[in-house]
Amino acid sequence: MKQKNKIFVILAYILLCFSPTTLFSQVEDSTKIYQYFEVDELPKFNYEDNNLSEYLWSKFYWPNNVGATGEVVVSYIVNANGKVENLKIVKSLGSICDELVLSLFENIPKFEPGKINGKTVKVRMFFPMKFILK
Repeated sequence: MKQKNKIFVILAYILLCFSPTTLFSQVEDSTKIYQYFEVDELPKFNYEDNNLSEYLWSKFYWPNNVGATGEVVVSYIVNANGKVENLKIVKSLGSICDELVLSLFENIPKFEPGKINGKTVKVRMFFPMKFILK
């Protein structure tokens, strides 16, 4: 009888150790979006030796019908392949300025993706774009 109890305890232990919940909890979640301060390496933008600000301002045009001064802040995700997705305006200056900023980011070249422990991950980033009318 004691041997049956030992076998039962061993089988129960094996089942608990290798249950689907335990196995899947050890696998990194590829859908998780990390904040910029959670990653080991931030996504890097380096297009034709330009940083992100230089690139955006080189593509920027000032529409004639904008008389606004202020800041638009865009939130975006750099996915594990370096592509920008999920653009959202988190601080608006009006529809014309917001659309201008979104159009700049919709056509942006790929980043080098962010990393945690050497693995590429999705990272949420923010970028403020200042509009100053002189």
